Amino acid sequence: MSGRFDGHDRLVGADYENWLKWWRATGRADLEDILLRRWDPLGSGSSDAVEHRDICARYATRIGMRLRHGISGAEIADLLVAASGELGVRVDERRSAAVAMEIRTWYRDQRGDQARTHWPMRFTREEI
Repeated sequence: MSGRFDGHDRLVGADYENWLKWWRATGRADLEDILLRRWDPLGSGSSDAVEHRDICARYATRIGMRLRHGISGAEIADLLVAASGELGVRVDERRSAAVAMEIRTWYRDQRGDQARTHWPMRFTREEI
């Protein structure tokens, strides 16, 4: 009998399962720690605030999923800048860029993964 999830094993392969085990075991906590230490989304200067921890946990999850798909340091910085703007705090682009590069370096060291440099593109031109 053919079910709705036939081929699921091809879509969710061993690579994803391996990544997910790593993410749950250490990846998420490590990324949250980097954000807590280096990114100040509330402009408070304190990583002890519960609200700060919640925000960092939320963005760690968003960034983590994108890291798996090859997000670049520049894209991480853009995400952090946008987040700061949404939270209504002063945007520090230099700090966001430094945090983004630290995250990208950490992920490369952890997973041996290189950022993609060719995607996503806002638009494409037809080749002549």
